[in-house]
Amino acid sequence: MKETIVLLLGLIFLSHSCLAEPSRKLAANSIEDVKTTEGQVEETSEGSEASAVMKISKGLGFKLSPLAIQTLNLRFAPIHEDSEIHTLSRSALVYYEDDVGVYRRRSGWFKLIKVHVLREAANTVEIQTKDMKTGDDVVVVGAALVHVADIEATGPGSHVQ
Repeated sequence: MKETIVLLLGLIFLSHSCLAEPSRKLAANSIEDVKTTEGQVEETSEGSEASAVMKISKGLGFKLSPLAIQTLNLRFAPIHEDSEIHTLSRSALVYYEDDVGVYRRRSGWFKLIKVHVLREAANTVEIQTKDMKTGDDVVVVGAALVHVADIEATGPGSHVQ
């Protein structure tokens, strides 16, 4: 019951901050260049202070406001080793199109990472991906709400890797 209430509150928050004025429209507020971890420069867009999505980057993903993270009651699992195989809570999985992914947070940027599910247990899954490293976090509670924010910020189909 508590999870349902948190989910509903999260959707209400997103509808008032993100959906009422989508970040695609807010993107015109501010454009800046950022250097990616690969040393390339790319353009990012910035939302208003009232929006859940604060910044959008084609390569890096998007940044959620601290208020959005708190309101959505997001919880994270840290990645402690540079490995392709990780064991996570089943709640981290996001099913989109014909794929499965998880939301990785790296330096504050959220990005949907495609994963291959190796094994499933009652509450955990073993996944494989080359797109996570030590210091990253994976959203394990609230991943569906992060996915809603992602779609609203970047549009459907824009997170295919």
